[in-house]
Amino acid sequence: MPCSGLAVLLLLVQNGSIVGPSPPPKRYDPEHDALLARAWDRRTLPLKEQKDPIRPEVWRVRSSPDSDAMLRYAVRGEIGIGDEVREVRAGENLTRLGVAETIVNVSEAQVRFVRAPGVETVLVNGTGFIGDPERRGDLGVPVTLEAGENRIVLLGLRSGTLDVEFWDPVPRLVMATWALEVGPSLPGGPREWPNSWAALFVPVFNADPRRAYMNFTYGRAKPPGARPPSLAKSNPGGFVAPLGLRRVSSYLFDVGTDAWECEEVLAPIRVSDENDDADHRHLVPLSMTGPAPRRPLREPTHWPVASIDASTYFVYETWGPSDVAREALATARYCQQLVWYRTGRIPVLVPSHPEWEARSDELIIRFGYSASEPAGVLVARQDERAKFSLRASDAAGMRLVYAIDPLFSDITENPTRFKLP
Repeated sequence: MPCSGLAVLLLLVQNGSIVGPSPPPKRYDPEHDALLARAWDRRTLPLKEQKDPIRPEVWRVRSSPDSDAMLRYAVRGEIGIGDEVREVRAGENLTRLGVAETIVNVSEAQVRFVRAPGVETVLVNGTGFIGDPERRGDLGVPVTLEAGENRIVLLGLRSGTLDVEFWDPVPRLVMATWALEVGPSLPGGPREWPNSWAALFVPVFNADPRRAYMNFTYGRAKPPGARPPSLAKSNPGGFVAPLGLRRVSSYLFDVGTDAWECEEVLAPIRVSDENDDADHRHLVPLSMTGPAPRRPLREPTHWPVASIDASTYFVYETWGPSDVAREALATARYCQQLVWYRTGRIPVLVPSHPEWEARSDELIIRFGYSASEPAGVLVARQDERAKFSLRASDAAGMRLVYAIDPLFSDITENPTRFKLP
């Protein structure tokens, strides 16, 4: 029987992230990777020790009276006059919307994943990252904590338990195993599950403030048994922006597979960076009788987000004032995360380069400097260098992206300008 002999490999996956209705783990588990390394390569991965998670215990919550106060807080850190301020401890239940802030102290600069259920946006020293407002169980996105004090601000708090955590990812490249999807390997292919053309789509985060160059390897999905599935295929993932996100995929089945006779199959995946010995490995259990895992999708109908897909390039410009260039990368990354969370699509995040700019047949959205705009203004327009661009003359103007969601606004005028109230 092809589906007999479950014992050995099922023990290897019980501490991993299970695709399907099972709850995700609280954080990446390096012990799970070590088990997989011994099973596949008969060696032990040179893993560094995982640091304890950081869980801020006390927050100052402000019930801002209006959206304009929230906007000023997001862009300039201004505190609204007349705000009601109270202290809330981690684990308390929130019943009112508002803004929360705290200070996180660390002895050395480091990258952590911030898990923020019930939060729209997390500002880390003024830089924006998405939370998990719908409480899907996502494990977060990578952020940089500087040595010393770090000001953490939560925008768009929703009702529910306040439970924010910063966890240590260990390897440089981390697969979002809590957000895997199965779908057609080719556009327009069959979406029913299971089928011979199915592919596994894997979001990969760069948990480093430097660029990464990804290698992705995988094996075909096999029935659980005493012999581990092998990593026989390679799919070079290429460039991943600092703290950025990129999607890779693997074909799940061979022609003539006997997987259809099983209730469950296991698919091995591995991602590594050419400059990091600690890779991330995972065995993905997939039910052959239940629904295929997919992210909640929303089909936007307005420009420009309706045109964004996996072939779209988010280009952050590196010229102009250095603070504007830093915000161009930060806001482009934030928009990439936001598009992924809301639509399931992952555009490619890259710096300005002739190779990307020559792709005139694909949608390019540019983020960068404009010398012609007044301070504190964000302009959205079509221009000769991109089908759509978001530009500002200063960092405060670029940070308006965190407050107004321009890609999800109905842009009907060219140009459209946003500014602080």
